[in-house]
Amino acid sequence: MLHFHDGKYNVANALFINLNNILSVNKYRGHDLNQHTGSNMENITIQPNIMTPPESLTTPAGTEIFIPKGVCAKQINFAVEDGKLSYLNFTGGCDGNLKAVSALTEGMELEDIIRKLSGITCGKKSTSCPDQLCCALREYINEKE
Repeated sequence: MLHFHDGKYNVANALFINLNNILSVNKYRGHDLNQHTGSNMENITIQPNIMTPPESLTTPAGTEIFIPKGVCAKQINFAVEDGKLSYLNFTGGCDGNLKAVSALTEGMELEDIIRKLSGITCGKKSTSCPDQLCCALREYINEKE
């Protein structure tokens, strides 16, 4: 398990700039640029979105980072206080469902979460994001013993 303050995940020194520039990009549709006029070209205007700070800047201190296996979510961030889940956030996966899992499990005892969510599958997969959360919590408990 990786810890939030691990240097690999420390972005406190990163500078995030909100770019309001508009880029104009010429996109060519599969032919040699030197042989054709602009008739096969299309202009695409790209306007960058307003940048929001990455989650690591808004994540509570002491947050654990777990990389799940076999699911759509790419990362699970969680924090535990007094044996209860105090913070949970999934990166990737089914956004609405995982926000619901987070809202429903925050404040619960770790063992209760494991008992309720362990073994849940997703589609034809042998695991799910909630099941991977249980793996993360089991690993956390084993490290603390």
